[in-house]
Amino acid sequence: MAAILPFTGIRYSPSAAPDLDSVVSPPYDIISPDQRKELHERDPHNFVRLVLGEELPGDDESSNRFTRAGGYLQEWIEQGVLARDPRPSLYAYQQRYKGRDGERVVSGLLCLVKVHDYADRVILPHEQTLAKPKSGLLELMRRTRANLDSVYSLTEDRTGTTQEIISETCAQPPTAEAHDLNGELHSLWMIDNPRTIQAVQAALADQQIVIADGHHRYETALAYRDEMRGQNPNAGSLPSDYVLMTLVDASCPDLTIFPTHRVVRNVDAAVVASLLDNLRERFRGEISSQATILEDIAAAGPDALGAYLGGGRAYVLRPRDDRPVIAVEGEPEAVRRLSVSALHRLALEECLGIGAESLRNEANVTYTRDEQHAFDMVDAEGYQAAFFLNPAPVRDVIEVAKSGSKMPQKATYFYPKLLSGLALRSMDDWPIPEVAT
Repeated sequence: MAAILPFTGIRYSPSAAPDLDSVVSPPYDIISPDQRKELHERDPHNFVRLVLGEELPGDDESSNRFTRAGGYLQEWIEQGVLARDPRPSLYAYQQRYKGRDGERVVSGLLCLVKVHDYADRVILPHEQTLAKPKSGLLELMRRTRANLDSVYSLTEDRTGTTQEIISETCAQPPTAEAHDLNGELHSLWMIDNPRTIQAVQAALADQQIVIADGHHRYETALAYRDEMRGQNPNAGSLPSDYVLMTLVDASCPDLTIFPTHRVVRNVDAAVVASLLDNLRERFRGEISSQATILEDIAAAGPDALGAYLGGGRAYVLRPRDDRPVIAVEGEPEAVRRLSVSALHRLALEECLGIGAESLRNEANVTYTRDEQHAFDMVDAEGYQAAFFLNPAPVRDVIEVAKSGSKMPQKATYFYPKLLSGLALRSMDDWPIPEVAT
């Protein structure tokens, strides 16, 4: 059973931040070094100071970007830069952005969701995670005692109740809105009517929730819950039992998923020298070009991928009939037909010897969504090969998660990313008052 709660949102005070565009930031995991610097310089209260603060000479265990984030959060609340909303609420969240076919709109619900182990089959992952990001996120949560960002998740409310409530709410003037660095508009509305909150809770109570984006945040929330339970073994409900989530209906036609491409490094030179021959043993290949490689793999089918080996050598690859992606027991067809599965199992593992542990620790693979950056990394930055993927359909994401399987790390990139700084949740605001009609 999915347990949904309202929360007392903490948001920028209009008097302290009249231009929200100047203080919001992208989530930590897509901020480049240059963007990090620019955001720090944009405004002294920019949210980047909380989610990805500067690392300074002399930082140690008692003074570092995590301790500074905790200090900034407390200071900004005390100074009125950040203010609590008057009552616990759910929040409608809407993204308006430019797609290839015109404007797209994705609307969801920002709320607290009870944390469950994956084995409970209430909250479902769809991809593997990397090891490095979670340690930093856990320390940030300890220092701030807050959910600074939300986990982006998918639901399937076949009653239509939640979407109807969100649509009616979004027809009103928003509580807050801001643009991200790409110019996309993010808007927020408070939903504080008790009957409306109870209707949402009832509609989502029997849901399985699929994590779309934010697996590292969710697994950090699991670790923090266990840590707090260990320190408070006899406590009842704890604030760490819940995490901030944005829930979007999986049937939304404007949901957009981009692929994340892979660039390879630190592989033995002899292995790389024989890479093309080894790829030909496992894939049917056609010559492509840097200008057309994404269009070519899209036309070739969902299991097709692109390879760039430097010097203008670009190829479209599809698994050979006699060397298919090997099924894992209990795995749905949706996993085997994805280009990311063919890449990881046939190219990375079999041809290059890059296994699961190397992927988790990011020892041999770097990720980028920008295909030109991938070409440049191979041609000018010493990387050895780049691989390009087709996007995964939303239905396949749902099917994989509900089957209990997982795609490889960074198999999906939901666009736009949720904006950091529209609303955060403090664990000091606990317990949540019971919603009364």
